[in-house]
Amino acid sequence: MHKPYNQKFRSILVCISIILSTQALSQNPTNPSHNEFNSPQQHNSKFADSLRVLNQRIDVLEKKISALQETSHTQKLNEAIDIASHTIESQDSLLNGFGTLYTIITILLAIIGVALPILTYFFGIKPSVETVKALTDNLDKRFTEYLRDSRTKQINLALENLTSNNMELRGNAVNYLSLTQYEGFSDDQLFRIFRLLKTPGIDEQTANTLNWILAGKINVISEEYFTTEYPLTKDPILKSSALRYFVNSGFEKYLDIISNAILQSGNIIVEYLMVVSFINAFSKKDMASLLNHRRLNDALSVPNRQEICRRLDASKASYGLDKEIGEFYIMQLNNRRQ
Repeated sequence: MHKPYNQKFRSILVCISIILSTQALSQNPTNPSHNEFNSPQQHNSKFADSLRVLNQRIDVLEKKISALQETSHTQKLNEAIDIASHTIESQDSLLNGFGTLYTIITILLAIIGVALPILTYFFGIKPSVETVKALTDNLDKRFTEYLRDSRTKQINLALENLTSNNMELRGNAVNYLSLTQYEGFSDDQLFRIFRLLKTPGIDEQTANTLNWILAGKINVISEEYFTTEYPLTKDPILKSSALRYFVNSGFEKYLDIISNAILQSGNIIVEYLMVVSFINAFSKKDMASLLNHRRLNDALSVPNRQEICRRLDASKASYGLDKEIGEFYIMQLNNRRQ
């Protein structure tokens, strides 16, 4: 890389050495005779020695120059390496900074990705669903209240029309109450029905409808009405309504009332079988309780008990008692006393 420069420098040094040697020879006045008698061989030998010494010096100078050049080149190289190292370190720090920033941004995006649906649900979807549900519940509640209020007004109007002189209004009222007898009636409405049933001269169709309504409602008003009227009435519809109420309210606690009514009736056999038929329509279990009731069946006369047992045996298929008929107390009692 530095050969042209070294050759040029070497040439300059050779020229300088020749000039210096020439000057040294020409400036030796102390021994003219010696100069005069020096032979050409001696002169050439000295000149050759001078050149050799000069070349040695030149070689030394070249080595020093090469060493200086190498030192300078090394310093520059080290400086370049230092600059490159600093640059690399700066770039590495910058890249590390970008990597850290990228990591932070990635974490933030992941957190947002997870949190956004949750926040959307809790602050967007869930409140909307709750609002819709609350609105729906409120609408259902208001609609139910509207229907209840409307039904209450229609029932009250029908009860009023039952006392009307207009037969068409009374007929429509009876039909409406017949269709809505299973709907909820307030205590006030049930009490009005109770008072209407106590009204003298109430027509049979109206009374039957009102009796059936009370039979389906277990409350103090129905309890008072049926426990009082059942032993006294001869109306089969009222008896059927009362027995329906007794079954709904707990049949066994009314067995004494029913037994007294049967034993005090004008035709015990017919009354007994009628009660069995009505109870069988509502509950076979309660019908069995009547047939096994000792107080009632022990109080029957032998002829009445025999006739009742004969008819029960003849109608056992209609009662669904093909297998059980002989297991009831009244049948066993009749068989023992025959």
